[in-house]
Amino acid sequence: MVAACRAPQNAAMRPYLALLLVAACAAPEGRYEGSLRRYLLAPNDERAQRAELLRAMLDGDVAPGVRVAAVHQSLLRGDAIDADALLADEAAEWPGAERFLARYRQWMRQPAVQPVAPARAVLLPTVVDRTRQRDVRADVLATLERPLRAAGWWVVPVEVVPELTLALGEHGAALAEGIGERRALDRLVEAGITHWLVVDLFDFLVHEALAVEAARWDFTVRLVDTATGEVLYERRFADQYVRREPVVAFADED
Repeated sequence: MVAACRAPQNAAMRPYLALLLVAACAAPEGRYEGSLRRYLLAPNDERAQRAELLRAMLDGDVAPGVRVAAVHQSLLRGDAIDADALLADEAAEWPGAERFLARYRQWMRQPAVQPVAPARAVLLPTVVDRTRQRDVRADVLATLERPLRAAGWWVVPVEVVPELTLALGEHGAALAEGIGERRALDRLVEAGITHWLVVDLFDFLVHEALAVEAARWDFTVRLVDTATGEVLYERRFADQYVRREPVVAFADED
């Protein structure tokens, strides 16, 4: 969603990146990679098999981040795993990752996003820009269509949204402000729109030179069933980022 954050690649690093990719592709598949690949390919109804594959991923010496990968995959697929214990072990073994792990604990307790759209779902995206910054609303709208369509939604094209809003009159004006009154939702139902996605932007700032130097964001995402008015998903995203100066040139950890 942060489409404006485009850090250009360093041309001098490309040969080294290419060598790294070639080496990674040529390397034999290790125990972890094999277990992870089999886990991802395992059918959803094979929970016992997937539990065994999770244990194989965590057997013996565990590479940095593998516990987090196991936790994340188990949460996405609904498999039983002691997430708190694994993340505590990871923090104890890799103290440098404590800050990320603390943030990840917050993320993983948020309600899960349904990755696949319901059958015959037609979604109307709306961005409410409370920042009043130039082009922010357009930047965010431009990033919404592709991931939503990839997840199976039929998305009302962003080029059509302004005209649709005008056609709905006062109801469209309310929707444009993120206000889902019952009469406005009824108009969407009449138009064949089954879901309404609202991105409510409270703060959004990106400062960049050759790379992204600082970023700040605060927005809420809300998905509404137009027929019932039920909020199917709601989550607030708020954070900031400041780029640290690298200790060695071309070795920026960020």
